Amino acid sequence: MADNPSLMAEAEPIDEKHVLLKVSCPRQLAEPQRVHLCLVLDTSSSMREPATGHHAGQSVAYNVRRIDLIKFAAIALVKCLSVGDILSVVTFDFEADVVLESVVMDEDRDAVCGVIESIDAEGTTELKKGLAQGLYCLESIQEPNVHSVCAILTDGSPTPPDPTFPDHYAAADDNTLLSSYTQVLDAARARKPDLHLAVNVLAFGYDFTPTDSILLHNIAQYGGGTFVN
Repeated sequence: MADNPSLMAEAEPIDEKHVLLKVSCPRQLAEPQRVHLCLVLDTSSSMREPATGHHAGQSVAYNVRRIDLIKFAAIALVKCLSVGDILSVVTFDFEADVVLESVVMDEDRDAVCGVIESIDAEGTTELKKGLAQGLYCLESIQEPNVHSVCAILTDGSPTPPDPTFPDHYAAADDNTLLSSYTQVLDAARARKPDLHLAVNVLAFGYDFTPTDSILLHNIAQYGGGTFVN
């Protein structure tokens, strides 16, 4: 075939380049971060009361107790944990009690859920004792790559911590009560500076006073977590 000058003119020499790529992966992948969840459950006597809501501007009482709602929510959180995560459960009324401590989760959650289901309510609302005990449980795990989550489930305001301050509802912007909780959190961080902590507050009640909401919101905010009402 005869050479075509027009085709020969359009041809361009190929500029070849050789590139050497080196691809490597880390010798050891980072270990996945586990969660240590400590449920701090309000078991005060007010938790025996019916759960309430609002309908057409009216307060409505439902045929379920607040303690049952909290136990249902706690069990739902337990079922969200992954295998290998850690669970502790603390209840508070007159005092704070450790119900479960540092239980490593496997596929079978029936025994753990059964313990939560057996919890009942009585007494006052010593939230500060519950928070302090929950933080001690979280501090007990010394392993790296563990994210500590404290979830407080309550229906309202804690019992005043001091007889000389009997009515903390009087001033919604009073920081006197909040300071006793921030001291508990500061003490935990001082004892274990590497504690990766988030304190979340889940409130189960539609009849909160403004002070209730402000206090619980501020506890969660100072604890690096979230307040949900």
